[in-house]
Amino acid sequence: MQNDVSRLIRSWNGHSGVSARTRSGIPEATVKTRQRDVLVPKQGSTAVGRPRKVNQSVLDKMVALRQSGHSLADIAEKVGRSERTVRRYVGHVEVQLRLPDQKVEEKKADPRQMREQLARWFSDTLYDHKGSPRPRESVRFLTEANRLIQERLASTDHLTLELLVADLELRKRFLREVVGHLYVDFRSWIRFDEGCCVDASTSAASWRPPRERPPLDLEDDDL
Repeated sequence: MQNDVSRLIRSWNGHSGVSARTRSGIPEATVKTRQRDVLVPKQGSTAVGRPRKVNQSVLDKMVALRQSGHSLADIAEKVGRSERTVRRYVGHVEVQLRLPDQKVEEKKADPRQMREQLARWFSDTLYDHKGSPRPRESVRFLTEANRLIQERLASTDHLTLELLVADLELRKRFLREVVGHLYVDFRSWIRFDEGCCVDASTSAASWRPPRERPPLDLEDDDL
């Protein structure tokens, strides 16, 4: 009996088709080997492991966009990263809003345009004058008055022009200074003719500026 058991054991150990793992009771077909994925760096690269999604250049760009008021979604689209990645890096960055620059150089008024604007105002004022006699009854009076006004405006400095444009009372004083004496002469002419029974409209049409009248040749007997 003992000899039979010994032969059986020798026969088992010497069986060529059974491996050590099979003899342990685990079928060889059920044994599997797991292979981990290994990141292999590109040729010429010294990096090891998983590459970073955000480098310093991208980070600086995200910060600048965030500070200028861009939303996280907008930043993600501009830098080509996910919104989650953008939030992780710059979600804490506060938006910095800047007010527009208050030092805006004011556009200076053109002296030529101001002179034209003032000359138009003075001409319209004389034409619409309601007193008697009316300046518009004489084309020569309006022509001479406009000439005097334009000559004075041409010699007026830029700052005074600005004051005249802004101040109504100053314009009225300017008008009296420049053409006041001319209107006095115009009115005296018409009143003198009216005393001689000359119609006012006829007298106004016959008026001439003092510079166009012949000088008076007065003798001692006429004084």
